[in-house]
Amino acid sequence: MRSSDKTYYSIKRLHLVFAVSAAVLVGTTVWMIAVDHNRPWKAYQRTFRDRVEPWWAGPQAAEQPSALAKWLARLPFVEAHARWLAVQQIWLPELTIDYNFRRVARFDRCTTCHLGIERGGGSVPGFGRAERLTVELATPPGPPGGGPTTESLYGFSLAPRGILDANVPTVSAVGDATAAARAGLYPGDGILRIGGQPVADRDAAAGRLSSGLVWGEPLSLEIERGLPQPYSGHPRIDLFVGGDSPHPAAEFGCTICHAGQGSA
Repeated sequence: MRSSDKTYYSIKRLHLVFAVSAAVLVGTTVWMIAVDHNRPWKAYQRTFRDRVEPWWAGPQAAEQPSALAKWLARLPFVEAHARWLAVQQIWLPELTIDYNFRRVARFDRCTTCHLGIERGGGSVPGFGRAERLTVELATPPGPPGGGPTTESLYGFSLAPRGILDANVPTVSAVGDATAAARAGLYPGDGILRIGGQPVADRDAAAGRLSSGLVWGEPLSLEIERGLPQPYSGHPRIDLFVGGDSPHPAAEFGCTICHAGQGSA
């Protein structure tokens, strides 16, 4: 007697249910990976490592991985396993939270976004708070010959791009005992206005600094120094958060002074 080919459920219907379930599962997985890849704190870490850290590292920046290696490491699925971006956590067992039934240790995760808070040396942070300043840059007594540059005229060079905003003309290096050094320019300073007029980009700044000037008269520069939060360092790194300070971040964290709910 032949066995029956009939089934309790319709095979075609089961195939359809399986196909729809598989598509929903794939879509949910892709959505989860996309959400994890685009978490707000990861945007801060990418910006800090790509744009801010090379400025702070100086010559070490040349040893960073190639652009292709960075791109591969930051693909959504690869990034999740490579841990290139990760939550930074400081355990503070003596700084507890009252949960009514017991007191629980805090987990301080402020440095997940504030990666540069400990950077710097001595009492000087790697990057201070963003502030706008006006400096007077001495110009040569007469128009120079040849193709004048900011290096030959003032003793400083402009970086290929700005730190956070690629279009902001940014000082890359300043020579010793030069007009730029006497004016108080430092690497990382962004030039916003020259002679009271805004500048659009690096090329515009270079052109304004080398032509159409009243030679021998000081030139007013409005600059932006430092970085906004969460990229700047602690203003008193010699007292707080610095590794050599009396209150290193690894032992005291941030919420002990700056409050916060402490269980993020």
